[in-house]
Amino acid sequence: MKHVFSRRLILTGLFITALVAQFFMPMLLGKVSAASLSNSYIRLNRMKTGTDSTMRVVFKTASAGATSLTVDLNGTDTGTARWTDAANNGTVNGTQAVAGVSGCDVTATALPGSPTASAATSVITVTGFTALSATTLYCFDLTTSNSVHNPTTAGEYHPTITETVGASDSQTVAVRVVSNDQITVNATVPPTFNFAISGCASNTDAFTTNLTAATHTSTSGCTITINTNAKNGWYAWAKDSNVGLTSTIAGHTIASVTAGSQSDLNTTHGTEGYGLAITSISQGGACAGTCGVTSAVTAYDSTATGGVNGLVGGVDGTLRNIALSTGIANAATLTVKERANINVTTPAATDYTDLLTVIGAGYF
Repeated sequence: MKHVFSRRLILTGLFITALVAQFFMPMLLGKVSAASLSNSYIRLNRMKTGTDSTMRVVFKTASAGATSLTVDLNGTDTGTARWTDAANNGTVNGTQAVAGVSGCDVTATALPGSPTASAATSVITVTGFTALSATTLYCFDLTTSNSVHNPTTAGEYHPTITETVGASDSQTVAVRVVSNDQITVNATVPPTFNFAISGCASNTDAFTTNLTAATHTSTSGCTITINTNAKNGWYAWAKDSNVGLTSTIAGHTIASVTAGSQSDLNTTHGTEGYGLAITSISQGGACAGTCGVTSAVTAYDSTATGGVNGLVGGVDGTLRNIALSTGIANAATLTVKERANINVTTPAATDYTDLLTVIGAGYF
């Protein structure tokens, strides 16, 4: 009876043990099995088929302690879907350079320490970094220009990131290889040339005082502003309609000095003379490239002494080049004035006038 009872106790114990194992073993196994990484992505810096690419890897740890990890480009793919399958011709470079990067658009921590990397077949192994913390987002770049060579077959691939020393967490992500990952952008910048006269009301430039034989007199001046993207610069020309200041009332013209040549009215007071002067130049603002240098043509240049002297250039019915620039211009400006001398016998009249035509052109 004792033997029978003992056998029953043993059998009952074994049965209970089996029940315990059946219900609790999966839970025990679950506690020791690897956890999953999260918040992960692999960024191919070129997605085009058959193209070399660098790579960025981001992952969030579950456990602490990892000091090594792998990135398997074949991952969970099988058959012809694999990155390195002969039909796809994707490869992984055996030589790899790696750098921890902070930020990475997701506020990640740079992979710490001094990581190094190498590869074999489809697997890139990163080692040498200091132990990772738990539940921390990390980022690193594989910076070798041909870290991977993308498959020639467009499609979705499923590489796996796995911690291999100190932890065994992993996650499979999806990456896409496409036929073309670039957009060609076309644009046209048209040639531009803007030439404006301002600074004199209604484009009327009156002499500041009545003309006198005692000294030369100047007008208030007008401003010419030039904007252009002409790479070779621009030119400005001037001509007049009367070859001097003409009065209908008096039937008299205060003649221009020799056209295209410079005269100094300051040295010829009491002798009739008339002409045009550029009294100041501003090179303008910054340019998209190197701004051109604006200058006055010598015959009309009265900028050296701030425009206080009596230098003028003669004008007539022919367009005479008065200023130019060597390149593009952003609001380059010229101040243009007219100056005159008279004789003590110059007929009196209130209608002395001239009509100047001032034009410009971009030199494209």
